[in-house]
Amino acid sequence: MNIRWTTGIGIAVVAVVLGGGLPATGHPAADRSAEDPAFRKLDADRDGFVSREEAKQWRDSAAAFSETDQDRDGRLNRDEFIKFHSLY
Repeated sequence: MNIRWTTGIGIAVVAVVLGGGLPATGHPAADRSAEDPAFRKLDADRDGFVSREEAKQWRDSAAAFSETDQDRDGRLNRDEFIKFHSLY
């Protein structure tokens, strides 16, 4: 086995174990949501997602929410929210 490759894997494992390899919520799109003021405003429980209930703060948002919740989990991650925000 190549020593450089093995060392690289070892360094990556240590980084993940020490907490440097994964975002705080484990969902990269959710962690980027902190950068968007509109997203932060709607994400009342600060879980990194905008739920259907949280989106109701914006009047008449139901159709846009349904259209942009691509994985149909009842919440918008940041990527879905970008589409939601552009439609609404």
